[in-house]
Parts: sequence; structure tokens; C-alpha cells
Amino acid sequence: MRRNFRLSAVLVIAVGATMGHAAVVMDQIGTSQSDLDLSVETGNTFTSQRFESTMNSFDIGAIDDFTVNASQLNVTQVQAVFQGFSNLGPFTGFNNVSNWAVEIYTSVSAAAGNLNGFRRADLAPGLVTLNTGYAPGLANSALVTLPVNLVLPSAGTYWIGVIATMPSTNGQVGVHNSLYAAGFPNGLNGMLVNPNGGFQMTNNQQASDPPSNFAYRVTAVPEPASMAALALGAAALIRRRRKA
Repeated sequence: MRRNFRLSAVLVIAVGATMGHAAVVMDQIGTSQSDLDLSVETGNTFTSQRFESTMNSFDIGAIDDFTVNASQLNVTQVQAVFQGFSNLGPFTGFNNVSNWAVEIYTSVSAAAGNLNGFRRADLAPGLVTLNTGYAPGLANSALVTLPVNLVLPSAGTYWIGVIATMPSTNGQVGVHNSLYAAGFPNGLNGMLVNPNGGFQMTNNQQASDPPSNFAYRVTAVPEPASMAALALGAAALIRRRRKA
């Protein structure tokens, strides 16, 4: 009984320690609104939205790059600073967003070909947390927190976008620009992708203007197979010690 208890305890500790090792692999949000560009509010917000079916040629994603290593393959949370604004219609509130999508792409070209990422999560509004008090100096803004479970195939660089679904009659929403000097990866690599060609971008893609870092934050943990391997390794070690 004592040996079985020890085995279970070691397995729980091993797996628990691995699960708790969350890493922020991208942070271009910062700690407060001072890390956002408040100088020209709507001019520094890049539309990331799926519209109604009659307007779907204008569906557009604001995407940016991040990098993971082999121990960071399970993306568990994505955050973004969104702002609503009036253009096609008056912005009437985030409550008119019917869906939030986290999209991960292998490249900008892949995103420009299909707005659906090769890893993606659709979240109903009730699954998403909106902190509308995060940046009080930024009108109609919210820190959006999206829980996901997206396992990447390998270490490397990927592109991420958060895209809201809302009719144009309720205005537009997009990801805000970041000024977070300590952020990463930075690089002013923000891109806009429009697979259905409504904006007539070259190859359905365009660098953000001005060149920008988008206010995204991505958290990852070891993917499930790695955690299982760790647990099996711990069990094998205990068995060897018993035989000794």
C-alpha cells in the first residue's frame, strides 16, 4: 500500500508541476493602458472582424507573429485589446459580437488564403471575459480574454489573430496598436489579411500602416503528450528503484 501511495504521489507531483509551467510566449499588451497608443484612437485600431454574409468580401484579420519552443506547444489562453468604432455603422457595444475566434496560421500567406486558421477556436460570448475598464483612456475598448486549447505540431513561428463576428450595422471592432517597449516579439510585424479580396490588397495581405505591433498576449503550456511522457518516465524510475 505504501509503495502504491508513493507511486501515485510522484505521478501527481510530476504531472502537476508540468501543467503549472505556463509560459507567456507573446506579450504586446503590457500592464496598463500606458503601454497602448492613445494618441489617435481609431487610427491605431486595426479591424479584425467577420461581417454579415452580404459583406463577407470585407472579412479581415489583424494578425501578428509569435514563437514557441518544444515545451510550449499547447496554447491555453489568448488576450487582446479590442476597440469598437463607428465607420460602416455606429458602434453599439461589444454585446453585439456573436462570436470570438482565435485563429493560428502557419504563415501570412496561409491567412491571406483562408481566414480560418489551421488551429482555431470559436468561442460564444459567454465564454469570453471582457474587461472594459482596462484602458479607460481608450473609448469603447476592452481587454478580451479567451480560454482555448490549441495544440501546435512543432516548435517554430506562427501567426495569431483574434477575429470578432459582428454585423457592419453595429460598427466595427479591431485590435489596438501596442507601444509596450518591453514586449515581445515586437518587430512591428502586424499584418492585415483579407482572403475574399474586398479591400483589393496585393495578394490579399498588407502590412499595418503605420507599421505596428498588435496588442496580443499568448500563454502556452507543455502539450498533453509531453505531460503523459513525464508521468510514464516517473513511473519507470520508481519501478527501477524497486528492483534495485
